[in-house]
Amino acid sequence: ARTLLSLDTAGQGRAAIVVGDLTAADYVSYMVPGMFFTIEGQMVYWTDAASRLRDEQQTWLARYGDTRSTVATVAWIGYHTPNLTNVWSLGNAEEARDSLAGAVEGLQALRAGREPFVTLIGHSYGSTAALMALTEYDFQVDALALVGSPGSAAQSVAQLHVSTGNVFVGKAQWDPVPNSAFFGSEPGSAAYGATSFGTDGGVDPMTGATMLRSFFHIEYFSPETESLRNLALIGIGRGADVTAP
Repeated sequence: ARTLLSLDTAGQGRAAIVVGDLTAADYVSYMVPGMFFTIEGQMVYWTDAASRLRDEQQTWLARYGDTRSTVATVAWIGYHTPNLTNVWSLGNAEEARDSLAGAVEGLQALRAGREPFVTLIGHSYGSTAALMALTEYDFQVDALALVGSPGSAAQSVAQLHVSTGNVFVGKAQWDPVPNSAFFGSEPGSAAYGATSFGTDGGVDPMTGATMLRSFFHIEYFSPETESLRNLALIGIGRGADVTAP
């Protein structure tokens, strides 16, 4: 089931759609996009990506023998994403930081006493917003995955409010953004302390299935990719089983 969680029609719009049951799921993943994501243009694509992620997570839970746990994913476009005229500044990221913090804190309050395993998945400029939220607010999440990330002011995993250092970074072969450190850090560097995961495809060491490669900046959530496989595992607390680059 897909549920409209929030909607603001002002300007280019803001919205969040939940795939699954946010009030009861054992695992919840928020997907935070980068520039050019408008409600009219990309909400369907982003919700379909969230649905693929949820399906992948439920499939993996079953492989682990967990047939009782459930998953919800949130296609979250809860801020006015930047375009080429303002992507170089942090103004939109500050809006996203505040809105994302409110969303996660709201979920944690709603589920107090029975909180789910919460993961933030930040793509591109959205990863910068997620990093800002996890350094400038007091809430904590269980895992953080960054793909195509231009970084933030935080210089290491130790500065992030993420449980037991569960921070993961993916970088596609032809994605120039992760090497830019444009907003102050390179999460994929060894000094940062995050776990890097594979995106180049190959054979899944656990299932023997073929995993496809993510070539470009927008392909981290494509079907049957190694990247999607690893993001799914991170979101259900099985980060130890991600494949290495």
